[in-house]
Amino acid sequence: MAGFMPLMLDLKDKKAVVVGGGHIAAKRIQSLIPYKPHITVISPEITGELERLVRTGQITWKKKRFSPEDIKKAFIVIHATDNPELSVEIRKSIPKHVLFNDAVTSSAGNVHFPAFIRRGMLTVAVSTGGASPFLAKKVKRQLEKIFDEDYARYVDFLAECRSLIKQSDRRKEEQHFWLQEILQEEYMHPEKQKQFLKWLKSTSEK
Repeated sequence: MAGFMPLMLDLKDKKAVVVGGGHIAAKRIQSLIPYKPHITVISPEITGELERLVRTGQITWKKKRFSPEDIKKAFIVIHATDNPELSVEIRKSIPKHVLFNDAVTSSAGNVHFPAFIRRGMLTVAVSTGGASPFLAKKVKRQLEKIFDEDYARYVDFLAECRSLIKQSDRRKEEQHFWLQEILQEEYMHPEKQKQFLKWLKSTSEK
């Protein structure tokens, strides 16, 4: 059975076009902003929330109805209105290589926005392929309890350890051992992390 393959995309400085200026558009845009694309909103009207983003320079607003010229050179296009005719118009106009997300009719696009949580460098995403967004949100809430805010610091710790271990002259077997060792529950504690990093740095300097 064919489905959607999960991928991580680099959106920094890419052109993202959002067609629509309501609540749905605002929700999509808030998801995009942390990843620093150049966001352009196409809509005759926008919400107060989006107006604030325009004033602070986080997004650009073209006060107009959609036309095919709006999505030229776009990396990703998002349809965020409840107008099915507009969705069809966008799909007919969009270049084949461009990513397209339909926030209302997920099956119309080639990209889905999963429910996800971020804990620093850790990202955990959940998708039901459009079958049940409510289930995706439910699973997300469960994951938020498992992966609490402490994981942001823990993943930073893992990243620093990995860099030090990989740059050391330790044998591959020993590197593998320590990379596995720091996944133990005890290394979730800040004091244990400090102790291990102190030891790792001292032995790496030898």
